[in-house]
Amino acid sequence: MTINEFCKMYHISHQAVYSAIRRHDKELKDHVTKNSNGVKLLDDYAVEFLKPKNVSAEKYNSVCEENNKLRVQNISLVSDNEDLLKRVTTLESQIQKEKAAAESFRSDSSKYFQLSLEKDKRISEFEKHISDITALHDEKDSRISDLEREISSLRELCDSQKSAIAELMQRCAEQEESLAAAKVNKGIFGLGKR
Repeated sequence: MTINEFCKMYHISHQAVYSAIRRHDKELKDHVTKNSNGVKLLDDYAVEFLKPKNVSAEKYNSVCEENNKLRVQNISLVSDNEDLLKRVTTLESQIQKEKAAAESFRSDSSKYFQLSLEKDKRISEFEKHISDITALHDEKDSRISDLEREISSLRELCDSQKSAIAELMQRCAEQEESLAAAKVNKGIFGLGKR
């Protein structure tokens, strides 16, 4: 049982448990161990030694039941682990067969060595051709990207000019209204009624 499980089961703080382990180091020396992950484990003796003395029989039985469940779970995990080991052995056997088949294939490959050289030469030619096409494609993409940026810039300029035109038209309308009002009040060229 881990210390964390012990603390939850008996509603004891971790500090209290670690403090008790330090105080009774000699008595608990061989009964507190660590698992492969470095988590401290308590055996049955340590659990009995550290559990609060005022624990009810009901609570103790509950703990025992939980412990038994964990044992059953552990047995199941061990069984699953054995099954996994069998599967690993089977897979290793298959890998050995695959390696043997690969070795056989390698020995056969010498027959096709000349064909492979010719194929590599053709592939190299195709790769150069593909490289040339890719370069043209990249150049086209770059040009398209430049044009898209230019279009975006022109749209922004156009929107800016539309806004400026709208503002100028508003100002013209305002000046026309002012001019019309001035004509009514003063007449043409300032020669209105006196």
